[in-house]
Amino acid sequence: MNLNMDEIPDISIDQNGGLLDISFDLPHVGENEFADVIAKLQENADYFVSKEGRFYRFDKKFDDLKSALKELDDNFTISGNSLKVNANRTFQVSKIFENISGTSFSEKFSSFFHDLTHPEDFEYEKPEHIKASLRSYQETGVCWMKMLTHYSLGGILADDMGLGKTVQAITYLLSSLSEGQTALITAPASLTYNWASEFEKFTDTIDFVVVDGIKPERDEIISGKHQVYITSYGSFLKDFDNYQEKKLTYLLLDEAQYVKKLQQ
Repeated sequence: MNLNMDEIPDISIDQNGGLLDISFDLPHVGENEFADVIAKLQENADYFVSKEGRFYRFDKKFDDLKSALKELDDNFTISGNSLKVNANRTFQVSKIFENISGTSFSEKFSSFFHDLTHPEDFEYEKPEHIKASLRSYQETGVCWMKMLTHYSLGGILADDMGLGKTVQAITYLLSSLSEGQTALITAPASLTYNWASEFEKFTDTIDFVVVDGIKPERDEIISGKHQVYITSYGSFLKDFDNYQEKKLTYLLLDEAQYVKKLQQ
């Protein structure tokens, strides 16, 4: 049977937590054929022959869709007639699908995209016990981190040195930590006590501790109940098993390039 696909399928794009859902309305294509159809479109093929012998022809109207799928490369998984894409590719997905006829973006996706592009508009409950007046760009940084947490995403606060990333992080934790929740901050050994002094400077309501000393001393500190644990990358590697027993809610990496260096 020959099927000439002369109309672009309706495409619905939604956001769900850390994933984007790109659904295709292809009534003549079974779920067992969907992955093969997508592969052929990515290859810029003019047709596809299914295992059952069905012949699908893709005319010129599919050119933009082919380009979009090719740009996605293999950065997706397939579930039914949908592509699951990591939400960190939201900007790319919005750009490459916005001009493809038959594409619709859900209200949830549109709200998510707005929050990503306008983090300063994201509302959060500002902490009462921060002993600092944040500048506008620092307020935006906190809004951005709160927005990412809302969508179960992580991010990199990449302000230049000296622009107050630490006070932004402390403000974020003050507004985020609830009863029973804990955070781990890893930093170069030379900065762990700097973090402690910054906590002392900017708030008196967070129970923090620096995990330092010989192994038995660090074990005892980790086994205690605190809201925030501050440790060096070297100590963290040695104490990794101890942290498996902690129910950590937030993880902040200072000078995160150290992670890559340690992996090498």
